[in-house]
Parts: sequence; C-alpha cells; structure tokens
Amino acid sequence: MKELTDGTKMMLKKVNPTNVFFSDGIEAVDEKQVGYFDFKSAAMDEFIYQLMFFFEFGGRTIIGTFNCSYREYADWRDFVFQVIRTIRVIREEDREEKEL
Repeated sequence: MKELTDGTKMMLKKVNPTNVFFSDGIEAVDEKQVGYFDFKSAAMDEFIYQLMFFFEFGGRTIIGTFNCSYREYADWRDFVFQVIRTIRVIREEDREEKEL
C-alpha cells in the first residue's frame, strides 16, 4: 500500500507542481492497510482540499477521494478520517453466520 500511495502522490506532484501536500501515511483499518494523503490544489477561482485513500479488496485496488473548498477543510478533515476508519470487510463466512 505504501508503494501505491507514494507513487500516486509523486504522479500528482509531477502533473501539478503547485499542489501543496500535507500528510500521508498508512492506517490499519479492520485488518486492512489503508494508505492516504491529503493536499491543496488550485481550481478556477479558489483552492480545493483533497484527500485520497487506497486499500486492496479482493485482489483489486479501491480508491476513495474527498474534496471540498479549502476554506472548509478544517471542518471536514477529521470527519473524513472517521469515515475511513469505519471501513469494514465482510467476509463470506461472517455473512453466513449472521444469516443463521
């Protein structure tokens, strides 16, 4: 996950060197490694706060994003991380047990 997170971040830096990156890392969420980073980018008439996160599921990469006006990011950032921390993997055997 670190390689994917770092690679995506580097690509975004190359595409737009004016992006300002804040934090990045890997969090363990329900036994999954979730990579993330957040940054500020320019839009037509204001700056945008963006957060991207990644995890593997069933052999595929899941990519999630959040964005809002940079003016509002302080109101949303912690909430978005709370949402990411609610990711749960429902395994087939767990689903079957609940149905019994």
